Amino acid sequence: MASTHPPLRDTPPAADAVFFASPSAIRAWLVRSTREIDSPPVAIAIGRTTHHALLAETAFAFFDTISLPMPTPEAFAHVLGHLD
Repeated sequence: MASTHPPLRDTPPAADAVFFASPSAIRAWLVRSTREIDSPPVAIAIGRTTHHALLAETAFAFFDTISLPMPTPEAFAHVLGHLD
């Protein structure tokens, strides 16, 4: 049976924001990312644990790091709607 998923990219595509749902997702992104430090994206964490991991593991890799107040689609939409 053929896979319906696209193949994995060697590096993440350019983005204005990156959403992280777990600390392991942060580590996977950092391993694959080649993004320039002088033009980093905004990091959005699903919650407090992931937010703390972003701060601990990425230091200056992102321009801004945001945590959702609640891990809901509505909170995510609100954050996206207010990115500058």
